[in-house]
Amino acid sequence: MRHLRDNLLVQFSVVSLVVMAAIGVVFAMAISNKIRSDAVDHLIDEAVDASSGRLLEAITAADLEAPMYGER
Repeated sequence: MRHLRDNLLVQFSVVSLVVMAAIGVVFAMAISNKIRSDAVDHLIDEAVDASSGRLLEAITAADLEAPMYGER
């Protein structure tokens, strides 16, 4: 009887460890994707802010009056 009980305890421990490890991996992947997504969004916002400031300084009203052709 003692051998069966020990065996069940070992099986339960191993199954619990595997389940907790799987849950940990899923959470780690989700958090990693969230951090990466937030970083990309932050970089996009910085790029838009930087480029919009330069464009506003470079574009004049005359630039918007006629269509742009060629290199312009």
